[in-house]
Amino acid sequence: MARKRSAVKSADEDYELTPEPALKNPKVTVTRNSRSTRSAKQATDAAALATSKQRNRSVDETKAEETEEEEATHHRLGATPQGRDEAILHFDWLAHTFVEQGMVLEKRKQSEEILTNSLAHQRLEIGQLQKKCAILEKNQNKLQETARTWKARHDKQGEDIKEYQLAIDDLKKKESRDDNHDPNRVLDGELCKRWLGIDYVAQQMATSTLTIPAEEVDLTSCTAEIVQLIDEIKEWKKKRLPQFQTFLLQRFAWNRLCLDIFQAKNGTWGGLLGETFVGMLNTAIRRSRKNPTELGIISRMKFDTAKLIDTEIGLNKDEIEKRADALFDDISIFAPFNDRQKLRKAISGLFQRAAQLMVILIRSRALFIIKNDDLGYHHGPVPFDEETMERGFAIHLETPEDEWMVDFVIAPGLEKIGTSDGRMFEEACFVGKSIVAT
Repeated sequence: MARKRSAVKSADEDYELTPEPALKNPKVTVTRNSRSTRSAKQATDAAALATSKQRNRSVDETKAEETEEEEATHHRLGATPQGRDEAILHFDWLAHTFVEQGMVLEKRKQSEEILTNSLAHQRLEIGQLQKKCAILEKNQNKLQETARTWKARHDKQGEDIKEYQLAIDDLKKKESRDDNHDPNRVLDGELCKRWLGIDYVAQQMATSTLTIPAEEVDLTSCTAEIVQLIDEIKEWKKKRLPQFQTFLLQRFAWNRLCLDIFQAKNGTWGGLLGETFVGMLNTAIRRSRKNPTELGIISRMKFDTAKLIDTEIGLNKDEIEKRADALFDDISIFAPFNDRQKLRKAISGLFQRAAQLMVILIRSRALFIIKNDDLGYHHGPVPFDEETMERGFAIHLETPEDEWMVDFVIAPGLEKIGTSDGRMFEEACFVGKSIVAT
């Protein structure tokens, strides 16, 4: 700026007009040439003066512009107090704007991250939903297939119902005949009720009366059979299954009923002849199990012989009471003293029920097999058969049904072969299924 000022100053000095000195004692010569010369000089002086004024105006304008520029510069740089305040405010505004822009950028970055994470999560959810849709579609196909299967079964059952209805009508016609009014013919429902009634009494007796734990039983007066029973109870208690004492006592009572009553041991029915006949009959039925013709012959022989023995000899009530007392003597050690009279009465009634049912079974034309093979001391599990067994207690609840294993039989099953009028020995059913613990 100093150079500019000096330049302007020199320009002023160069173009500053100085008047010419006046001539002393001028001579006035009036000639044409002198007038022309004076006019030309005046014109020249006028032109020079105009040029000088123009140059002065240009210089003044340049100085004004430079002054304004300097003031603007000083103003921007805070050369004046007002300029400094405005500069400070300007810089504060710039700093605030910079911070705001940084925050905006940070928020934008965070928003982008959130959006990215949200998109990734949505993609994951979409993938999971697609998998679920695939599973649902697969399940839908299975359900549709199952529905078709059940519809086919329903149609088949409708046809079977018609056939069964015809068979029922035929049976009703046959039952209406006079020669079919046989007192020894008992319906399956009646047999099932009696069989389950015996099991109910045995169960209630073991649950409500035989309540002393095996660990507290005095073994000095126990038989070897009871000692073996107590050892088995203790084995199950070691497996944290104390409730098995009730089931094992129930099974023990059933075992005695099968031996003393249903197998007619010690002459409880028909004397020694009855015991021999029942043993022979059971052996013959098991050996001819798959031969309907032989089973028909056994049925006729059984009906005639059993009717004769029952009519001539029948039940030995005194021996039945002795067998009941023997069971009481063995298991009364598990009953509190105040409940022993109640236990004796329950056992006596249990044996009477079993004896009445035994007579019905032995005099029927149908053949019966009592599934008491597993009522003794059992060492290993056997597969569960839903056609012949009923689950009375579950040890392993998480085990699938097709993998159930029977640890022991609580109550035996009763299988019926043929009909009560001596026909259809190729058919069999379970009047009462074996009650088992799995």
